[in-house]
Amino acid sequence: MTGRDPYFATLQLAMAAAIAVSMFTLGGCQERQYNRYLHARDTITLSAGDAVAHNRAIHTIDPWPAYARKTEHTTNGKRIYLGMTRYQENKSLEPEGLSTSTTFENSDGAPPAAPPSGGGGGSAQ
Repeated sequence: MTGRDPYFATLQLAMAAAIAVSMFTLGGCQERQYNRYLHARDTITLSAGDAVAHNRAIHTIDPWPAYARKTEHTTNGKRIYLGMTRYQENKSLEPEGLSTSTTFENSDGAPPAAPPSGGGGGSAQ
């Protein structure tokens, strides 16, 4: 016999492919060392051990506060309409008095007068 039988070679190739596929498939089932660390629990399921919290939630009559049921909000329709039209027309109002500085300037640009001295402060003599 000088050559190999093509049927036998195909059968060997198919067997090798089946073994390789089964090794890769079953290899995914093996729990790796770091997976064992992450999944180490003393319980059967992940939700076990929350019986007290579960019972408290079940026996709570109404967990939401009373103000959460209020659906009617007092609003000014004209003011909201003006705000919406300004937004749609891209015409916003300049904010006033929103400075991060602790000093304040008068409308004429001059700084305010210094506070009066004396009175109120207890100084040791």
